[in-house]
Amino acid sequence: MELKNNISHLIQVHPHVKIFLTQARKQDKKIYLVTNAHRKTIKLKMSVTQLQDYFDGIVSSHDFGVAKQEQAFWHKLSEVIHLDKNRTIFFDDSPDVLQSAFDFNIKHVVAISKPSSKIKTEIVPGFINIENFSEALPFS
Repeated sequence: MELKNNISHLIQVHPHVKIFLTQARKQDKKIYLVTNAHRKTIKLKMSVTQLQDYFDGIVSSHDFGVAKQEQAFWHKLSEVIHLDKNRTIFFDDSPDVLQSAFDFNIKHVVAISKPSSKIKTEIVPGFINIENFSEALPFS
């Protein structure tokens, strides 16, 4: 409980993410949150953001015992959610994770260049970059 009181004020929903997720849902897209966060951290973040109902599933790399930076993660994820590499769009702010998704042949890999309002924009070379999810709309 002390951790929750210490960091819950830092947890925020990215600008326009709810609109993006709502539009994706209206288009019958499958939506998964794929994270390196521990299940306890995910639970805390969902209790603050109330985003859990937007997702078809939430997958932690801890479930597989391997981080998103590793190819083994993507192989295990692909088995669990049966992702179509050609139709999947993947967003992340970590260059290493983005590269790993790209190396796994995810067709649409997008860098979030401003993952927090507290830091300046940082372009990730080699990828499409967005600062917020309004740049990913309208959904086509």
